[in-house]
Amino acid sequence: MQGPSRREEKPPAAWAGGRLHDVALTEDDQGGTPRAITVQSRDRQVTLTLRLAVSEAVRTPMALTRGPGGTMTFLQLGGMYQV
Repeated sequence: MQGPSRREEKPPAAWAGGRLHDVALTEDDQGGTPRAITVQSRDRQVTLTLRLAVSEAVRTPMALTRGPGGTMTFLQLGGMYQV
């Protein structure tokens, strides 16, 4: 079993509503299963942080998505959001 890890994805800034927003996603996982996901968005007037503390996860193999890397898995997460 793998130990805890932390990944951060920083997509390019998104343009929405006439303002430029800086968005970052951070995933805390253990053994490949997310334990928490944090979304942070910043602009000139407001900083917003959303955090999902995952309490349950369901994995469903998607047979119609077979490719060179194998079958994709649809991951459903349930938990408590904090804003």
